[in-house]
Amino acid sequence: MQISIAFVLLAVSSETRAEWSNATAELIDRLFKDYNALATPYARRKESLEKHVVNFRLNHAIITSVNERDWTVSILATAFYNWKDPRLSWDPSEADDVAGISMKLDAVWIPDVYPIRSQRIDPVFKEIDNPQSLHIANDGNVSMYTYHLVDFICEMKFDSFPFDSQHCTMGFALDSLVGTGLTLVDSSQITAEMIKSNSEWDIAGELTREEFRVEHGVMEIQKVVFRFTVVRCSIFWLYLIVVPTMLFCIVTLVGIFFYEGEDALANAASIGLTTMTSLMLVVTILSEALDKADSLPGLGWFIFAEITVACLSVISLLILEMIRSGALKYVRMMEERPVGSIVTFLINKRVYRAAKFTLFLLAMVALVLNAMLNWSR
Repeated sequence: MQISIAFVLLAVSSETRAEWSNATAELIDRLFKDYNALATPYARRKESLEKHVVNFRLNHAIITSVNERDWTVSILATAFYNWKDPRLSWDPSEADDVAGISMKLDAVWIPDVYPIRSQRIDPVFKEIDNPQSLHIANDGNVSMYTYHLVDFICEMKFDSFPFDSQHCTMGFALDSLVGTGLTLVDSSQITAEMIKSNSEWDIAGELTREEFRVEHGVMEIQKVVFRFTVVRCSIFWLYLIVVPTMLFCIVTLVGIFFYEGEDALANAASIGLTTMTSLMLVVTILSEALDKADSLPGLGWFIFAEITVACLSVISLLILEMIRSGALKYVRMMEERPVGSIVTFLINKRVYRAAKFTLFLLAMVALVLNAMLNWSR
């Protein structure tokens, strides 16, 4: 008995689903019989008329990467759109109570809303043709979600690199004819969770929003612009370049000023050359990572100052050694005749060591001031 009831219910359910499917198919055939997805349903008129609203809501924005060389910020944007197409309305009582249908994007006219100040727009589902769909209600309201990876253009400054912050924008615009009454209305809820950053950058401050309306002849452009600030996570650069180069320069200065031996000058020159060569590798990394701007980035000035300190240290030691060598030669030439107090002072070994120690302290102070002046602001 129970098995018979189950078969009856299954048959009724299958028949009902078939009726709903037939009703939906008939409704779609009727709605799209003379429908033109390329033509807007809103005509241009000289007189004022009813406003037609395109609701826009930015749900999520995730910063996937920041390209310093191209001045772009890649953002995975999820947005919701809603508008009314009067050609797609029907009475549910005449369509077997069907109150909504779903269609592919290319089947329905879509308002021309697009990201502005962008370099590239990629769909998230590249391997599938038109995977997204939209929902049509019986009153003609059309709703859809979009998922795009957009490279927004962001003018960047690297004066304080790697402790820099960049002020960027992401915007969306609607193109329409003047007189159609088509209006872009932003209903985004500005929250801290709306925009998220990646591991290299942090969001600083709050996300702000501005709306603009510009007319160009018969065309009208409405814009919604979101402004945000990203701050670079400098720990990576701090421990990868700043601290290692500082320690490298300190060891270099110790080798230059405290090594004693017959080959002290050759050793100092060799250490200085090795140091400058090693620091130039860092400069090469920076030149490949950042844009070729008119001004040198903060880290570039930092490395340049370190190279200068190492070079001046070698030069100062060479000058000191030349002065002392000249005084010693003069003493040998004079043989046992008395020499002046200045010459005696110059050939004194304690004075020579004190001079090298003083030069070492000056070089260390220069390294500390270099770090403080570059990134104390």
